[in-house]
Amino acid sequence: MVKAMFAGKAYVVRLHTTDVVETNGEVNNDEGYIEWRRPLADMMTDDGPWELTASINAPQAGGFLFIWIIVAVVAVVVIVVVGKVLSRNRNAAA
Repeated sequence: MVKAMFAGKAYVVRLHTTDVVETNGEVNNDEGYIEWRRPLADMMTDDGPWELTASINAPQAGGFLFIWIIVAVVAVVVIVVVGKVLSRNRNAAA
């Protein structure tokens, strides 16, 4: 009865990524994702785990990381300068 109720329905997991090395799912290069599909009827009657595996090449973040380091350094410098100016104004007023 459970199989009949969930016939044709599936639980779907999609991982949007590029540069897939290896997976046990279906790779859709046009849309840029890996898809794992498991029929709901199987999930209701099966006690075993569902293993989803994927090996991907991570994108290189060299240029992006450099930009964020520069932004962080500039933010720290601005905070220090503003703090010094505000502390001088308080000391001059006292």
